[in-house]
Amino acid sequence: MESKRSRRLEIRLVVGVVLVNLLLAGLAMLFLAESRAHYHERHSANSKNLARLLAQSVSDKARMVDDAVVRVRRELERQLYGGFLDFQTLSHLLNSEERQLPDIDGIRITNAAGEVVFGKGFEPGMATSYADRAFFVRHRQHLSREVIVTEPLKGRLSGIWIIAFTRSYTAPDGSFAGIVTAAVPVDTFNRLLALPSLGRTGAAMLRGANRELIARFPPFAVDIAEPGNSAVSAEYVRAEESGEETATFTTTETPDGVPRMVTLQRVPGWPFVLGVGLVNDEQFAPFANQLFGIVTALALFLIGSSLYTWRAVVHLRERARLDRLHFEDLTRRRILIDQSRDGIVVLDKHGKVWEANRRFAEMLGYSAEEVARLHVWDWETVATREELQTTIAEIGPAGDHFETIHRRRDGSTFPVEISTNGVDTAGGKLVFCVCRDISERKRAAEALARKDALLEAILRNIPFDFWARDTRGKIIMQSEESVRFWGDLLADPSLDLPVEENLARHWRQNHQRVLNGEIIAEDYSLADASGNERHFHKILAPIREGEAILGILGINIDITERKLAEEERHRLQAQLVQAQKMEAIGTLAGGIAHDFNNILMAILGYAEMARNDSPEGSTVSMDLDKVIEASRRASALVKQILAFSRQADTERIPLEPGLLVKEAIKLLRPSLPSTVVIRQELAASGWAIVADPTQVHQIVINLCSNAFHAMEEKGGKLTIGLRECHLTREELVQYPKVQSGPFVVLSVSDTGPGIPPAIRDKIFEPYFTTKEVGKGTGMGLAIIHGIVTTSGGFVTCHSTLGEGSRFEVFFPAIEGGPSLPEGDAREPLPTGSERVLLVDDETGLAAMEKTMLEKLGYQVTVCTSGSEALATFAREPERYDLVLTDQTMPGLTGLELARYLLEMRPDLPIILCTGFSNLVDEERAKGSGIKGYALKPLSLLDLSRLLRQVLDS
Repeated sequence: MESKRSRRLEIRLVVGVVLVNLLLAGLAMLFLAESRAHYHERHSANSKNLARLLAQSVSDKARMVDDAVVRVRRELERQLYGGFLDFQTLSHLLNSEERQLPDIDGIRITNAAGEVVFGKGFEPGMATSYADRAFFVRHRQHLSREVIVTEPLKGRLSGIWIIAFTRSYTAPDGSFAGIVTAAVPVDTFNRLLALPSLGRTGAAMLRGANRELIARFPPFAVDIAEPGNSAVSAEYVRAEESGEETATFTTTETPDGVPRMVTLQRVPGWPFVLGVGLVNDEQFAPFANQLFGIVTALALFLIGSSLYTWRAVVHLRERARLDRLHFEDLTRRRILIDQSRDGIVVLDKHGKVWEANRRFAEMLGYSAEEVARLHVWDWETVATREELQTTIAEIGPAGDHFETIHRRRDGSTFPVEISTNGVDTAGGKLVFCVCRDISERKRAAEALARKDALLEAILRNIPFDFWARDTRGKIIMQSEESVRFWGDLLADPSLDLPVEENLARHWRQNHQRVLNGEIIAEDYSLADASGNERHFHKILAPIREGEAILGILGINIDITERKLAEEERHRLQAQLVQAQKMEAIGTLAGGIAHDFNNILMAILGYAEMARNDSPEGSTVSMDLDKVIEASRRASALVKQILAFSRQADTERIPLEPGLLVKEAIKLLRPSLPSTVVIRQELAASGWAIVADPTQVHQIVINLCSNAFHAMEEKGGKLTIGLRECHLTREELVQYPKVQSGPFVVLSVSDTGPGIPPAIRDKIFEPYFTTKEVGKGTGMGLAIIHGIVTTSGGFVTCHSTLGEGSRFEVFFPAIEGGPSLPEGDAREPLPTGSERVLLVDDETGLAAMEKTMLEKLGYQVTVCTSGSEALATFAREPERYDLVLTDQTMPGLTGLELARYLLEMRPDLPIILCTGFSNLVDEERAKGSGIKGYALKPLSLLDLSRLLRQVLDS
């Protein structure tokens, strides 16, 4: 402690002396800076004053010279205006001016041609001209009456360097008559600049408007000091271009190489710049003497203070050495206490603190001085004051070891571990206590317990098989899910690997790969306790601590549901692809239907016209009836295709199913091989059903096609039946949406292999099929089920493996309802004589339709495009009684054509025909003002009826 105090005193002494020295040095520097600024300011002011004084002298001298020139010009113009020149008077005037101003070299007069005609040094007959001088040219060209001061030049009469002051004079008529010049030697200005106040090496100069040198003092025998030289320093240029009347700068670019402070002063009223340069060394000589004196005194003081400080430090260090020896002796006795990481406190026999280390004070939150005033019961919380006093009295050299709780100054408590022993001294008993804060140890133990509890909870609740093994393969951790699946491997190490040898070998190989640092993720399958196959995703990873591998972590995730979901997703994707195919087929069907209906229209039209022209009962007539019947079947087939592709609306009407079934069997028979025998069991019926004929036809064809495919390889018997029955509510309990009553039952059975029970419930699902690729879409039974359900009926399936299958379709029946006629009898065709505009882009079809209409008596005009029809109609709108147009045409469609025609004639009857169109139906057509709408192909009878219906309405 004494050593530190001595060191602090030594530092304070040195710092104090240094600060005093720095203070004196700072004051000296401040004084010198202010003194130098004073001298500099005085130096600058002196330079500016000299410059102003010299500038004024130059200005006065120039004004006096110019005044003399003005007086001569005035007298000269007076004589010219009087009509004569009095040379004697002029001579007296010039002599008078030269006497009054001896600095003038001479005043001379020129005529308008620039020839000197009078003046000092001029003799009659001398040929002296100023015509080429710049100042003369300026006077003559500009007729300026202002004074012009020339640059330094050699006088043509005197031969010396001069400055000329010139003014022009005019004749009585105001024209230029000549100039008056006064030549001033540059030496005149040199004498003006020679002031003694410039100092020993000071200088002054006078320059003209273009920086040309006029005069300089002292003169130099160098080229740049010759009058007229315009070489100046960069500082001069910047000072002059600043535009200030007075500018000061320092330059080293001088003819004699002596740096000077230069002050530039513009001569008021004249194109001169005066410069005064004073040498810094001469101006700052008093300051230099002052600087030397102050620096010398300061150096002597610094040396003296340093010697004093050194002696004082030596004395302090010797004293500190003695104090340090004493302090080290005390430190040795306290170092074990103060450096201990545990709190150490020594109590006297009364329980008061006799001594305590810094750590103990920090543990309690007190300062060392505050701890020295405490008693043990001030921080002990477990024992009472009396118990503590008893303990202190009982503690001996053997000591004690226990845990307790101490209280901090802020009232908080913490656990401690205490080791004590008692020592009897001359001053009385002392108890030595070592106190260790075990808060972190307690918290670590609690955290470890919480982690163990958390790990146990995780293993208990983790929803999949999780386990860990050491490097020898022994199970060291296992989740409850793992216990449920494998059993308790921790309790029974013999079950630590699967029983099956190949699987066990596979697991051992995987374990070795993981112990080599590899992470394994793979899927595998096992049978559970019930024998059902389960799918798992296994992950094996090494347990690392730094670079070492301590064991293996294993996770088995049950992915059975996910596998099933993926299989279902793949199945649905396949169905989606199939649905997209069917959608494409439907789009294709719509396009085919349009063109096919146009073809059927031509076939049906020509056949009907030919039949009407054939004798009744003739072979040709009967053949044509077959053609017409085939055409109508083809038309129904197109409707079936459109219905299948959902591009045509179905029309449900009362009909007798027996006729439709017989017709379907006729169509089906040629497509079946001879190995399949068709048997009909069609009972006579007087009942009708309400359905779409095309859909009923489709049901028969689909059921029979399925039966044929079932018997395709070995052949068999196809039985088609039709019967009637009544079903009660009890008999329809499985079909809650079906109403009880009469039913017509269509049955189709085969003698094929039958339908397996596993797939029997799926046969009515969309896209489900057991046929190979290219032989089925999986939509047939689904479509049948949808049609029958919509009609209010239901479908049943009965199948026995090895015996065949039977499908029964139940249609709600109408007892005594209407039946479908078997054929059309010939009847008279409605005719007419009106004018018809026929529009169709199919040329052949348009020709056939024209023939049909003309046979019915109509006058027909044919157009093969919508734009042609529009132009034709626009020429004679009132000519046509009816327009018959196709819908699908390039350019202008039938609907668009109708809109334009109705704008011209709102009352025009229009019939729109189409083979198929997504853009228009009967409702939209009539909503657009069209009177008739028909789907191709149209029979001659249907066409004649539609024409008369529209025209007559």
